[in-house]
Amino acid sequence: ARLSSLGVERVRLLGNCSTEIRVAANDAGVHVCEGPVTAEGRLELLHYLREQAVSEATHRYGNVLLAGS
Repeated sequence: ARLSSLGVERVRLLGNCSTEIRVAANDAGVHVCEGPVTAEGRLELLHYLREQAVSEATHRYGNVLLAGS
């Protein structure tokens, strides 16, 4: 019952998936991955992490608004 309220697209299971979980995930539109876990974290986490880039733009001499203070 909680799968649809979690707001996730994928669920990673360790071990075998029961029929009840598979049916619930199918009804909620959630992908269930139950394959063997790889030792390579970079490959394993590709589907589960979202990267975000943060940048800050400043003037080449620093903060122009505080320069005259």
